Amino acid sequence: MKIKTSILAFVCISAMAQEDGNFLGTNTEPTPQQVKSARQVMAIKLIEKNEKVFIPKDPWRFIDGKTNYAVNIFSSDRWYEFEGKVIEVQPSGIRVMGGYGKPVYEYQGDYSDGVEFFVANFPYECAENETVKGNLMAKYEGVYTYPTVMGGTHTIRKFDYGIPRGVPNSVVKYQKEQAAAAETAQKAAKEREAKKKAEKKAESDIRLVQWLKVQATNGSVSAQCSLGFHYLNGEGCEINKVLAVYWLTQAANQGDDEASNKLATLKP
Repeated sequence: MKIKTSILAFVCISAMAQEDGNFLGTNTEPTPQQVKSARQVMAIKLIEKNEKVFIPKDPWRFIDGKTNYAVNIFSSDRWYEFEGKVIEVQPSGIRVMGGYGKPVYEYQGDYSDGVEFFVANFPYECAENETVKGNLMAKYEGVYTYPTVMGGTHTIRKFDYGIPRGVPNSVVKYQKEQAAAAETAQKAAKEREAKKKAEKKAESDIRLVQWLKVQATNGSVSAQCSLGFHYLNGEGCEINKVLAVYWLTQAANQGDDEASNKLATLKP
């Protein structure tokens, strides 16, 4: 059998909490307290991380009363990707000749040299001799025994595809809470940065006003005009209209047009 190992490294986790027997949406949605349990939060974080790498077909599955999340490699919960040719279609699932594994194997050829296995609850229509493949994953559940034409029985490995379902409400809620928390943190960070810049500008303005006072007192026209505006706007000093008018007048008397124009707007 010719096989090649996929370049994708798959990681599998099953998002189920054993402390309370319920996780991420069985028939009854978990309580907020259950969702916040340490194991559940860790599982969801792993889900979010691994979704960036690989998302299998129908990642959420309902199996044995619990909702599972099937993701890719190193699975402690026995999730496998599979593919192959359908040998027989049963009401409870399909018997397949092909392969399954971790990491995933991509078969070349007609699967005649593969292995036989059974996939329970396979949700898609298919016929005998049809090939099934494409990000399909199922959970190993033990063995499946069927009668042979010779009157005996044959036992093969059994996998359960589970019942596909949407993202549980508890996960949607958690993800929204995480997004809101991230947005709040980002907003707070921007506010801190803006405050830091404002404080630096205020310190710079204070130093500038001290320097302008010296220059204005020594007769610098530009310093007199600039100092007048600083007093007018309260930049680097307290707002003081009297001193603002005084220094703008000093500059205007020396021919500064900007100071003269501003004084015109300040007159009642």
